[in-house]
Amino acid sequence: MKLFLLLVLTFFCTNIVAEETVQIDHLNLPDGGYATKVKLNHGEEITITITNTEVEHFMYEIVNVDFHSEEVENANKVKIDGTSLMRVENPTKKWTFETFMHHKRFQGYLVKATLKPGYMTNVKDLKTKTWYIPVNTLGWSSEFHGGFVISRLVDPVFFVGDKTGANSANNSPPQVIYRNEDAENWANLNAAGFIHVFKDNHPNWAYTFGLGINENASTNYLLGLTYRLGEKAAVTVGYHLGKIKRKPSEVVLGETEVQDANVLNDLPSKNDGNAFFSISYRFIKIGDLFQKPFSITDQEKE
Repeated sequence: MKLFLLLVLTFFCTNIVAEETVQIDHLNLPDGGYATKVKLNHGEEITITITNTEVEHFMYEIVNVDFHSEEVENANKVKIDGTSLMRVENPTKKWTFETFMHHKRFQGYLVKATLKPGYMTNVKDLKTKTWYIPVNTLGWSSEFHGGFVISRLVDPVFFVGDKTGANSANNSPPQVIYRNEDAENWANLNAAGFIHVFKDNHPNWAYTFGLGINENASTNYLLGLTYRLGEKAAVTVGYHLGKIKRKPSEVVLGETEVQDANVLNDLPSKNDGNAFFSISYRFIKIGDLFQKPFSITDQEKE
């Protein structure tokens, strides 16, 4: 239950939508220049401010740059005429567009400051300019890992012994099954493969699903929460589901007499679960499977 609540809390924290602020220096950033690249979630708010400008002499607009076209889509143009979407903090030096929400289809925004017809400025570099704000839209990423698992999901150990307190006329007490907890492993060490899924804006934490094979050659399932150690390694804690041995269903430990000395040679199994800890190492990022076949090499560029 505690692990489930931790997963829910982490999911909530990694999906909080914040607000991004971008400032463009009209006087010092050259025409065609790039503003600072921003990382935004789909639906996250962004506020764009133009500083060192002359509001009374310029018109301002934002143009969305679509992923699916090399040209600007005029249909998505948002024109600012000085009234409708204006929030001016200093009428002579700063222009702030109304805050808007980023859409994942756009890879950036063109910001234009156009000198009004019939106006002139006395500052050489304060002229009609267009700037580009590149945007990295954040989403979910995933990667394959292989690693070692320390699991508390262990097989019980049974043995056949004399029944305690039994009386026998032929001095051969009946045999019963006992459990030997002292002989059981505290934990098992296994290997497993994992898929870690994480949000791009919170890359340190990931949700994990794993598959492993135990010593009985049965498939195990691992669910957990992962802390990523950079790009190459990760530490995971979670719940391990799999099969373990069990006593025969008709047997009561310490009570049911058994006649077959080989009764423990082929024990049945049951599904069970317990906690696990894992250290894993990345061998491929899933996005690379789709990006590399279509990427252009340096030789092809030449």
